[in-house]
Amino acid sequence: RDYVRIFQKRKWTIILMPVLAGLLGYFLTTVPPATYEATGKLRVVSRSQPLDLMMQTFYYYEEGNRLDTHAEVMLSREVLKEVGYNLGRLINDDGTPMTDDEIAERDDAVGFINELRASITPTVVTGTSILQVTVIRPNRDDAIRYLNTLLDTYKERNRYDVNQDVIEGLRFLQDRLAEVEEELTTAQRNLVDFMLANAERLSLGSDEISSTQRQLEDAQTR
Repeated sequence: RDYVRIFQKRKWTIILMPVLAGLLGYFLTTVPPATYEATGKLRVVSRSQPLDLMMQTFYYYEEGNRLDTHAEVMLSREVLKEVGYNLGRLINDDGTPMTDDEIAERDDAVGFINELRASITPTVVTGTSILQVTVIRPNRDDAIRYLNTLLDTYKERNRYDVNQDVIEGLRFLQDRLAEVEEELTTAQRNLVDFMLANAERLSLGSDEISSTQRQLEDAQTR
C-alpha cells in the first residue's frame, strides 16, 4: 500500500524521468558514420640482380621482408602525392601538380595526405608475394576509386623503380642519338658548302672519290 501511494503521488515523475533520459540519450549519443571498405590484391615481382641471387644462396632470405618494404613505400609521402595527383586533388587552379612547398602551405592538402594514409591498410598475405590492400572511405564509390587509383599508381611506380637503369640508359641513348644526328647533318651541310665553294679546284681521281665516299658512308653509319 505504501508503494501504491508513492506511485499515485509521484506517478508523472516516475513516468517522465525514464522518458526524458531516453530522449536525451537518443539525441546526445554520437552515432558513428557508416564506412565502406574496398579490398584488392597486388602481386609484387622484382627483377633479380646477380647480387640478390648470391645473397639468397648464402644467407637466410625472407620474402616477407621485401613485401614489408613495399607496404611501407606504399604509405610514403611520395606515393600518396602521386595518388592525390591522379585523383585530381593535389592540383593547382592552373592544372599543374602542387609542389612540396605548396602542399606544406595548405592545410587542406596536408590533411588530405594524412587522411589518405590513415585510410590505407596494406598487409602481407603469408607465404606469398602478394600484398592485400584495404581502403576505408565514408563513400562506397570513393572507396573503390581510391583503391584502384592507389594500386594503379603503385604499379606504375614500382615498374619504373624495377626498370630504372634500363629506362635511364634508353633515355641517354635517345638524347645522344639526337646529338649525333645533328652533328651528321651539320657535317653534310659543311661538306656540300665546301664542294660548291671549291668546285673548280676539286680534281679528285676516281679512287679518291670512292675512298671519300666510303669514309662518308662509315661516318653516316656511326
